[in-house]
Amino acid sequence: MIAQNKIRAYNLPQGVISHMFRDIAAKRPTISRVGLYTFADPRVEGGKLNTATTADIVELMELDGQEYLRYRHPESLDYAFLRGTYADERGNISMEEEACYLESIQAAQAVKNSGGTVFVQMKEVVSTGSLDMRRVRIPGALVDYVVPVSDHKNHMMTFDEQRNPAYCGNCRKVLHSGNDQVYLDTKKLISRRAAMEIVTNMGMGVGKIGAIAIMMVIVFIMGMFIDWAGIVMIVLPIFLPIMDQFGVDRLWLVGVTAVILQTCFMTPPFGFALFYIKGIVPESVTIQEIYRGVIPFIIIIVIVTILCIAFPQLVVGLPTMVSG
Repeated sequence: MIAQNKIRAYNLPQGVISHMFRDIAAKRPTISRVGLYTFADPRVEGGKLNTATTADIVELMELDGQEYLRYRHPESLDYAFLRGTYADERGNISMEEEACYLESIQAAQAVKNSGGTVFVQMKEVVSTGSLDMRRVRIPGALVDYVVPVSDHKNHMMTFDEQRNPAYCGNCRKVLHSGNDQVYLDTKKLISRRAAMEIVTNMGMGVGKIGAIAIMMVIVFIMGMFIDWAGIVMIVLPIFLPIMDQFGVDRLWLVGVTAVILQTCFMTPPFGFALFYIKGIVPESVTIQEIYRGVIPFIIIIVIVTILCIAFPQLVVGLPTMVSG
């Protein structure tokens, strides 16, 4: 619907939205340097996601010689739909079995201060005085309606698990055990088959060095758009089985990947370091000049990566020496 211009839509930095909840609750403006020279900046897109969205909600302003963005609040917040674990008869909401508290209380405060209505879904209602007040995250004064679920299957902790006590800190889950029975389900069968196809296609005709080079190029390109942690979780589970087929040392592979990952902090358009630098340099220095300035450092990292591939002892030599 957004792509087809059927609705108006905005996209703002997550941290700014969190502050907006607090500021709406306190009836104060939201002013921040977060978002400068990015999609949220009115000189770029102003957070607008399509051509149907014409109203400006982000304003460029200057304070003490520094540029800031003022994020305008919605005219009204009508509803908040939140979740908790238990509610007592006075509407106090506890969250002892929730994986994240997020901005639940801030959202409730913002909606109530805007004259809106707060709904909270939870597992069940308990008697007044039975909740541990230290676990109450949303006071009953901020809640209009509590909605107990008729079936706990409709109150899953995550999209994949009904309940995992490790997520809410009640215990520490054992990740590996020699007594674990590996359950072969449909998901695992499909994943194994997909991995086999990837090994066959990637390994045919390119050889060991070719597969490593392809992996490094993919990591480098992904680094332009994705945070390093996301790249690791996406790339390594796919490529580790492939490299195992070629007999590649996992320690060496992780080390080389860590080197090339350093480029993700500097490669435009989403290199974090670029925006950090922009925040401290004089206003006369443009973001394009910063882009050009990091090119030599990117080249250096690429050269170091090639050296690590050509001379594996640069990566595994010291760990091997230390481990004896």
